Amino acid sequence: MTRRALLSVAAVVVLMLTTATLATADDNGLSAARAATAQFHQLDAAQAAGYTIEVADLNGFTCIDDIVGHTGAMGVHFLNPSLLDGNVNESTPELVIYEPTTTGGMRLVAVEYIVIKASWEAAHPGASAPSLFDQPMELVPAGNRYGLPDFYEIHTWIWKDNPLGMHNDWNPTVTCAYA
Repeated sequence: MTRRALLSVAAVVVLMLTTATLATADDNGLSAARAATAQFHQLDAAQAAGYTIEVADLNGFTCIDDIVGHTGAMGVHFLNPSLLDGNVNESTPELVIYEPTTTGGMRLVAVEYIVIKASWEAAHPGASAPSLFDQPMELVPAGNRYGLPDFYEIHTWIWKDNPLGMHNDWNPTVTCAYA
């Protein structure tokens, strides 16, 4: 293994150990989300696990930035289409989210859970809207920037602190400047 590869592996280990200290024993499923996605600090590991679709909005942007409200960015979303099944689970986020780095790499920053409203209602007749981490998922109506039908979503910033809150869509510390 080259010196550069060893340094890269060492950096990932330090990052994982540092972020692992953020977890608590009873954190409403956040530990499960971290444990399930810790292996995805390397984008190729996420892609090997099925997160193969780099999501673009209707304008073709893959790094999602809040250019209107100037409240930050989300980053680049990778979808695992096999998880779009009408259910939500802390251990299986439908999307993993990366921030482009100055060196051309990708840094795992968050996960996103989505479920198409019609699929949720079909799988859970009479149930209320889904929730995760003791938080209701947000309904995003059709006509959204992704061209999707009504869907529920929740972002969870488990790998990068978000001063606006763990489940806010936008993170002012994330940038798409290096996309």
